[in-house]
Amino acid sequence: MTEESNALPAGFSLHRYLIDSILGAGGFGITYRAIHEALENQVALKEYFPAEWAYRDHDAITVRANAQGQIPARSGEPACYDWGLQRFLDEAKILVQINHPCVVRVRDYFTANGSAYIVMEYEAGESLSALLQRGGILPENELRHLLDDVMPALEAVHGQGYLHRDLKPSNLYIRSADDRVMLIDFGAARQALGRRTRSVTSVVTPGYSPIEQYVTVGDDYGPWTDIYALGAVLYRCITGAPPIEAPGRVLKDPVQPAVECGAGLYSRSLLRVVDKALAVRPEERFQTVAAMREALRGGDQPNNRADFLQVPQLRPELLDLPAPNAAPSLNDALPRSRPSLIVLEDDPPWDDRQPDQAGSQLWRFEKPGLPGSSATSSNQSTETLSVADEKSSGWTLADFDTQNPASASVAVAAPDSSPPANGSASLPWSETRWEQPDQAVSQVRPPAWEEPRPASVPSGPQPKLSGATLLNRPPHSAVEHLRQATLYKGGGSPSTGLVRPESSAPFSQPINRREGLEQPQSQPKTIAPIEPEGDAIAYGPTRQVNWKWILIMVCVIAGLSGGGLLGYEYFKTVQEEQRREAVKKQQAEEEIAQRAQEDAQRREADIADRTQKFRSSLASHNLIAAELNLERLAEAYPDHPVLTTLRSELRIAEQQGVSTKTWVDEKTGIKLAFVQGGCFNMGSPPSEQDRASDESAHQICVKNFWISTTETTNRQYHRFKPDHSSGSFQGRPLDRDVQPVVNVTWENAKAFTEWLSWEAGTGKRFRLPTEAEWEYTARSGATTRYYWGNEIDPRYANFSDRNDPSGASVKSLDDGQAVTAPVGSYLANRFGISDMAGNVWEWTCSEYDRAYSGQEQGCSDKPATDGLRVVRGGSWNNGPGDLRSAKRFARKPDQRDAMTGFRVVMEE
Repeated sequence: MTEESNALPAGFSLHRYLIDSILGAGGFGITYRAIHEALENQVALKEYFPAEWAYRDHDAITVRANAQGQIPARSGEPACYDWGLQRFLDEAKILVQINHPCVVRVRDYFTANGSAYIVMEYEAGESLSALLQRGGILPENELRHLLDDVMPALEAVHGQGYLHRDLKPSNLYIRSADDRVMLIDFGAARQALGRRTRSVTSVVTPGYSPIEQYVTVGDDYGPWTDIYALGAVLYRCITGAPPIEAPGRVLKDPVQPAVECGAGLYSRSLLRVVDKALAVRPEERFQTVAAMREALRGGDQPNNRADFLQVPQLRPELLDLPAPNAAPSLNDALPRSRPSLIVLEDDPPWDDRQPDQAGSQLWRFEKPGLPGSSATSSNQSTETLSVADEKSSGWTLADFDTQNPASASVAVAAPDSSPPANGSASLPWSETRWEQPDQAVSQVRPPAWEEPRPASVPSGPQPKLSGATLLNRPPHSAVEHLRQATLYKGGGSPSTGLVRPESSAPFSQPINRREGLEQPQSQPKTIAPIEPEGDAIAYGPTRQVNWKWILIMVCVIAGLSGGGLLGYEYFKTVQEEQRREAVKKQQAEEEIAQRAQEDAQRREADIADRTQKFRSSLASHNLIAAELNLERLAEAYPDHPVLTTLRSELRIAEQQGVSTKTWVDEKTGIKLAFVQGGCFNMGSPPSEQDRASDESAHQICVKNFWISTTETTNRQYHRFKPDHSSGSFQGRPLDRDVQPVVNVTWENAKAFTEWLSWEAGTGKRFRLPTEAEWEYTARSGATTRYYWGNEIDPRYANFSDRNDPSGASVKSLDDGQAVTAPVGSYLANRFGISDMAGNVWEWTCSEYDRAYSGQEQGCSDKPATDGLRVVRGGSWNNGPGDLRSAKRFARKPDQRDAMTGFRVVMEE
């Protein structure tokens, strides 16, 4: 089956786009040129169509997963086709946020026909690959022009935490309008799919993909990945051919450096940047685009040329390096001074230098003589050393250590010169040197790569860096290490270290300065009570009575009459009965007190619970729920003092309102409020007045979003369609600037959001609200019929009142308007959103589904001629039942009238 047979046919209408032609096709997807039916502009439409996992159904439209695409690549993950579809949409969600003139603009993305689509701006022009096929290579001024466009564009992409991953000449597009170079056709989704199967598409581009992209697992990607590809593009523009594939460069790199290929045609600073960007190992490349730009900008400065010098590899014996196991010499024990800054003597410009035929250069090391030597008056002797060709040795110069204390300067001999017999180099240009005077060792800071030494070190020979330890250093760093090299040798007596002082004496116990002193102590005196003697009756202030004698006498007297014992028994019975009654009374009083205490505790606990619910509602800005909790508390405990405090808190919250974030589009004046996502019960309970059968209650969760605080006005819509007229109703105008726009179809409302996203220059993505988002916003936390309560209230909504010119009315209420009111005329809800009930019906992007099976949570992808759409909120011509938050109304997408408008949502 050919690629063309997999593509959608020309003239096919897809989500308001009319397919015009095929721009390209591959193993991952198909790109079309299309025309927006409402805006009438051209776009590039990219369809997700992995040929290995999908096929086109018999209707030649629907994309379906084949048997291989239905199998998950790993256990517990979605099927391969669905997994790739999600990666495709994830890429679109990131790219839609990038707004840079040199990055292709992603306008929209959507799902349809079992697949997904990304809508991009269509630009006239040609790719860089087409230009190179005609011209071969590019001059330096055009290369720098390319970098001026591509590097900031890459930074914008990397700033979103994203990578291009498929940078190559065919994905650099030269726009005809202004000759700017644009990044197109990102490859991150293909890279993700390549981890599932290597045959789904070419996940690497030979010559342009770095080594890390050949590994399908791991997280070694970063800005340096795109930098390698950019370096390969520059190499192609300089040499006429890209470098070989990265895996072929790992063991032995056959790629000729750009500094050699482009010598004489391009500045050495540019060529050095290309070579560093093309380093095989990721850590050896520029790590950020900013670092690459800085190298380009600083490479032309004379003082920076040594930083990029490619130093030839040297034989260690020419550097006077000791053998690895050589014994220390006498000179090692001598204190050494810091060498002078090692720089090249005044050499010709970089672009004019050519290597000699032998491929070697001469270096002269000038060293001051030792004390007592037969050196010149300046204590310097000169040696001329032949430096081996950098390709013929395995050594890399990074540091050196001489056997004699020295300060040295290095000079490169002329390309065609040879060393004189006496060993000194004869230079055809100036002998001017740039040297720094020697400094004392104690004043010299060790170089960054040298470990800091202690303040006092033992004398004698110290270990030295050998050339072998520096084999893995990049070649360009050799001269830099020579510049910074410091011969740092300690001396003096060995350090004895630090001695921790010991305590001279243990701590003493605290002295009791009052010890030995006697404290006077007073003994309390007790006075014994005076007891009466014997059985005598004591008369006095307390009038104590001796009942024993009284009872004896009573019994004696009663016994004489025969009734004494009977009286005594009666007396005891009465006393016992009184005691029992007292106990019962005490128990009853204790039980009453206990019950009262328990009732008080339950009461306070209930009040505390109701208070907590009130304050929780207040903290979540749900003032309606807080007010309901306060009313219930007042009904149960009308006299409790906490009510005064809670009513005061509610008044303060109502006066302050809900603190919300807002954003205003300067061009149109549309103001949007941020709505924090959450879950709520969508629909209505069976007991709600005026409830319809399509309002089944179910829980729905929505994500964060921004929604316009008012309905879209005529003034705002006229920025999109200046010739639109909302008309009038029975002579009453509907087309004033501050009134909501009406007489618009669902397609008109959709087109406005797309214009606002793409053409108005907002840099944001707009759409109509879903049905779930609309009801979540309208309720703003309330569970009542309206967001303010259960009864219609003319302070909150414009509905069919006694002023309705159509004759319909609700009692004798007056909302102050006969037709549409200026937006924002009524009290807003808890989110700060106005006119969610009444004024005009509002289009949503959702398809009408009577059973609430999920369509309410998304936007319809059907054309405007197919299906029904949902409008919400009621209008100035509707009664209380139609203004309820749960009320749904289905309409054909092409219907328009004087009672229907819309508001917009901006995605978070």
